[in-house]
Amino acid sequence: MKMNPETLGGYERGDSVPDLEFFAMYKLRFSVNLDWLITGEGEMFLQDSPISEFKAEANTGVDIGLITRLADKVQVTLIQVKQKAAQRRVTEEAAKLYNELLRTVDDITDSDEVEAATTLLIYQLKKRLQQAEAEPGAGKRSA
Repeated sequence: MKMNPETLGGYERGDSVPDLEFFAMYKLRFSVNLDWLITGEGEMFLQDSPISEFKAEANTGVDIGLITRLADKVQVTLIQVKQKAAQRRVTEEAAKLYNELLRTVDDITDSDEVEAATTLLIYQLKKRLQQAEAEPGAGKRSA
């Protein structure tokens, strides 16, 4: 942005008011929501801007509660099929389920949708474990 630093400082201190050309350039350059810039209301960045997308991605983390619930379900499933429920295996399977949920559901925060998808994924896990157990020479590790 080519601007005299003193001019920008004057805007920031309130000594002078920027013109419309400045606002238009600022919006294009930084994807700033002009409503927010002028009034202080609303979101700082435009919804479809790379900055808002980065902000959304940065705020997205692993749902620890969901991972814990998945691990509990994996442990129960392993016990049901009479396989050893070692902590490492439970953790790996829970992480696989979580990743599959991220690919499957539209909204990972929608508990009803997640529960419905989890039920199917646990069924598929149980079926896979049972098939691996039944296949001669395949062993439990191939599941």
